[in-house]
Amino acid sequence: MGRTARKQPKRKDIVSTQQDAADAAGVALSTYTKHCRNHPKEAPKFDRKLGGYRLPDVLGFVAKHNVIARAKTPELEEEREVRLRRAKLALAREEFEFEQLKERLVPISQVDLLFSRTLSAFKAAILALPARINERLEGLDYNDRLIAFNEEVAIILRTLVKPDYLHPIEENDDELLE
Repeated sequence: MGRTARKQPKRKDIVSTQQDAADAAGVALSTYTKHCRNHPKEAPKFDRKLGGYRLPDVLGFVAKHNVIARAKTPELEEEREVRLRRAKLALAREEFEFEQLKERLVPISQVDLLFSRTLSAFKAAILALPARINERLEGLDYNDRLIAFNEEVAIILRTLVKPDYLHPIEENDDELLE
């Protein structure tokens, strides 16, 4: 069965329900009851003799705890919608920038593979140096040997400058990536 409505008190400084108390204070019922639950010792008490809550006690409680009414005006709703649209726009912009950044990044496995190819090509050029230079040094004097060494060093340095060994990653390179 439903609750029966209380009789309205005859005195003007008495309100019969918490809804009436919240209305008299100019706040929402949920806000008023929340503050009553948070401060039970200071909340206005229902007086059975008077048949309700004393209005000065209600207004004093509301003033003491700074219970503020939140009226939903069209201006506030419009401002809230504008803030919400701006937040959504900022989120979309950040997501777009993140996706752009993600597309520019190279997976570490590709970097590792390319670095290992560079290192192996450089090692191969260094290891080939004694055999190549040995053939060219026989019968040369000191200055001619220096020229031969400089030419071989230039070949090694070109190995690093012109990475022709870094062909695009192929499907069979997947084994190396794992």
